[in-house]
Amino acid sequence: MKFLIVLIALFCVAAGLSDTSTSTSSNGFTTTQEPISSSTSVNKQTTTADETTAVVTTSSSSTTHSPSITTGSSSTTPSPTTSPIPNNWESTNTYNYTKNGTVCLLAKFAAHFKKDNKIWNVTKDAEITDTTGCGKLSVKFDENKFELVFNQTSKGAFYLQRVNAALVNGTQEINAFKTGLALAKASNGSSYMCLSGFPVSLSENVTMYLKEVQFQAYYVKGATFATAYECTGDFPDNMLVPIIVGCALGGLIVVVLLAYCVLRSRANRKYDPVDNTI
Repeated sequence: MKFLIVLIALFCVAAGLSDTSTSTSSNGFTTTQEPISSSTSVNKQTTTADETTAVVTTSSSSTTHSPSITTGSSSTTPSPTTSPIPNNWESTNTYNYTKNGTVCLLAKFAAHFKKDNKIWNVTKDAEITDTTGCGKLSVKFDENKFELVFNQTSKGAFYLQRVNAALVNGTQEINAFKTGLALAKASNGSSYMCLSGFPVSLSENVTMYLKEVQFQAYYVKGATFATAYECTGDFPDNMLVPIIVGCALGGLIVVVLLAYCVLRSRANRKYDPVDNTI
């Protein structure tokens, strides 16, 4: 029994010594400030790295201001937009002819002629010639000329009947024309308008393209365009469909009403009064 007590005591002493050694070893590990200092040094390095990044960002941001210095030269780039339009470009021009102090012909349009790969633009410098009248517009541009000849119907309407053109291509002059037309028709005192425009095929394989068109011939009041008849090309497709559907429904309603009236009249004819006399 005493021997067991001595063994237990020795075991406790041995355990106490091992705890002391572990505590010192643990104390050794806990007292190791090197990792902490190394982590501190890492933090300092990251701090210096952050400061370096901030400097780079600042320098880059400061360098980003350098293009603002060059913007002074870029501010001069819009200057080409203020340059005048070249004279050889197509232009929308307005023409009028006055007879006895009264305007009798108004025309506004842009036009160009085309033959194969050659194009003649009616420029802003175009002007009417002496052969212009209340039913004929004669225009000269550069070395070229053209005429729009109008006519009247027996019902008091005007229309474009003929187009003549004399176009210069180098040393060659091309004389093209088209007659028997019935274009741009409107009642006298009114105007014809077609902003979408239309082509006119002439002889000599020449085509005249017109757009932003408005004509008024023979009768012009107040030297301004009157109420216009618009071409179908100016109506968008989403408007044509409701118009067609509305017209169809209106026609159907008329047919139904007529059928009802006819059937009702037939029913009244077949009705015989009953004789109530005994």
